[in-house]
Amino acid sequence: MGLKVFSCIGASVNEAVIETLSSHLAINLGSILDDATRKCYMDKVAGTKKYRFVHDRVQQAAYEMIPEEDRRLYHMNFGLSICSHVLNGENDDLFFTSVNQMNQGGPEILADPSQKPVIARLNLNAGAKCIELSDYASAIRYFTNGVAFLGPNHWNDQYDLSIELYDSAADAACNLSDLVLAEDFAKTIIHRAKWTEHKLNAFYVMSKT
Repeated sequence: MGLKVFSCIGASVNEAVIETLSSHLAINLGSILDDATRKCYMDKVAGTKKYRFVHDRVQQAAYEMIPEEDRRLYHMNFGLSICSHVLNGENDDLFFTSVNQMNQGGPEILADPSQKPVIARLNLNAGAKCIELSDYASAIRYFTNGVAFLGPNHWNDQYDLSIELYDSAADAACNLSDLVLAEDFAKTIIHRAKWTEHKLNAFYVMSKT
């Protein structure tokens, strides 16, 4: 079970994630990690609190042991569990890991529709953190995932969140010189925004495309 869990997280996993998921799954992942290290499936990254698979084929083999229909559920459950430990936003590594896991799970896997706008907001926050680092490529991925988590009537039910996500996505795409994508987001805002003030940034983006 342990290697399957680690493979869902990615090529590497840090100790904070291991501790969080150990509690969530009620198993000692630390002990399993030690065993995986002894068997040379994983090793510790020098000078960090991270462990990594020794080869991407090892990670792939462990991941493929999970039935395909269960993988997205694993990702979503792991993401929700990690997120519950980082709501104060103090640990960016854990925060990004949680959002990435939920995005890999995808909105269709959620049984509770009320969770979708919450995860959409988390993607908005993750994208904003990437903007602070001038990482526009990652930012646009988070904003786009955020849009995917919005409900079918989001322009009515989550209007403010929709404006923020589409505006942010338009800006990030513009900074990446992806003018087609920037124009697409901007046009949607112009079409759906209720007030002129909410269209101003979209007009500005359109002027640059």
